[in-house]
Amino acid sequence: TLDYGILGVLTPALIYCLPEKWEKLVMLGAAMVAETLCTEWYQIFSLLALPLLLLYNGEPGSRRLKYFFYLGYPLHLLLLAAISMLL
Repeated sequence: TLDYGILGVLTPALIYCLPEKWEKLVMLGAAMVAETLCTEWYQIFSLLALPLLLLYNGEPGSRRLKYFFYLGYPLHLLLLAAISMLL
């Protein structure tokens, strides 16, 4: 099974095929959000990431932060798994 269904497979492909077509990518994103909100309302919280995405200037971030996130992501998953076992 796929965690994100067919949208999880098609979205990266569409982003790759439309790198300079921001209008089409925004419409794709809006359609995906609308579909998701109709089926899984709690996904509305994913919109909280939008302001951060709009601040991105296209340049790579600091190397130190890169390693922080490389370590932080798996650690937060371990923490969530531990919490779920305790519940």
